[in-house]
Amino acid sequence: MNRTLLDVFFGSLAAWLIWKHILRPKAQTLKSKIKDYAKHLTHLHNMNKDIYGEELNNIILAEIEACKEIRKEKDKDVIKNFFVESQKKA
Repeated sequence: MNRTLLDVFFGSLAAWLIWKHILRPKAQTLKSKIKDYAKHLTHLHNMNKDIYGEELNNIILAEIEACKEIRKEKDKDVIKNFFVESQKKA
């Protein structure tokens, strides 16, 4: 019984790792990176909103909103260009 559960667990783990690192579509990987980037910007904003000026806070909030909007995009090249340009701004 225990051997079967371990086999199922490790088989599922292996399948998930293969999907995440090898088979996952590039657009989905970019969207995941953008989601993490938006989380980072949100954290940065929350930690430093009292230190940063109003202009910089507005820029960070605008980038967070842009990240949310670009994740709805289907074209991989548009997403990649947004990600590169957004990182240059930051």
